[in-house]
Amino acid sequence: MSVFDKIIREVKPGLKFKTPALGKQFTVKSVESDKIVFFIRTMEIEVSKESLNGIPDFLKEKKWVKIGAKHEATWNVDDFTLEKYLRKTTKSKSKHSQASYVAPLLEYLKIVEVDHTRPTQIRLLPKY
Repeated sequence: MSVFDKIIREVKPGLKFKTPALGKQFTVKSVESDKIVFFIRTMEIEVSKESLNGIPDFLKEKKWVKIGAKHEATWNVDDFTLEKYLRKTTKSKSKHSQASYVAPLLEYLKIVEVDHTRPTQIRLLPKY
């Protein structure tokens, strides 16, 4: 089953999560046919179906991968971070990090394990 199929089946608007590093609360605003939308304080962050479905392949055969979240428009991220993967594959023009919101969702869906110590990291669960 694809990541997005699991999202459609198991994630409902209003579901609350916390970011891995800082524990800041955020909410799933909507699950649409082509994306999920998170609501954080006063902003929305969209992540496409295609980006989400590609995460298992991105993580496959890697051990731990840094989440790599940054909150500024101009910065360099390590080559193998979830944030860099999302920035390359999503159509969002947001200047805000996406990885901090995607990682807890994937952990909830039992697709990845998250190491909450800094630097926060994820790895694909063996069964996925």
